[in-house]
Amino acid sequence: MQGALDDNVLPEAQEKFAATYRAAGGACDYRLFENSVHEWVAEPGPQTDKAREVVKQFIARQLKA
Repeated sequence: MQGALDDNVLPEAQEKFAATYRAAGGACDYRLFENSVHEWVAEPGPQTDKAREVVKQFIARQLKA
């Protein structure tokens, strides 16, 4: 998960990492969250709630694999 407005860890760097990780066979579900900055999940709100659901779904898929 990446904040689109993150100026600490740039989205482009994370996108490259995700693509490289997938190419190496890793399970990766990259999500870009619009209007979100670095550490945006530290604050309560709809984006944080959505991020938690994304994580739960990813973990559930990995446990079934």
